[in-house]
Amino acid sequence: IVVVENTQPGDIVTVSKKAANISGSAMGLYAGQKITVNELLYGMLMCSGNDAAIALAEHIGGDIAGFAD
Repeated sequence: IVVVENTQPGDIVTVSKKAANISGSAMGLYAGQKITVNELLYGMLMCSGNDAAIALAEHIGGDIAGFAD
């Protein structure tokens, strides 16, 4: 819900090294990749993509802690 309230589906997100290298279930993002919020939401929800979740959190909050605040 936070992502939907604070972004537009077509917003472009640049994937960080941290997001690309996160362990666990992932959609296969790579550092520097440019991808839309909509595609990240799909990857997070359909693939349980930890990398997509981190990329979105960083895009909105600057980092994971900022997103949580």
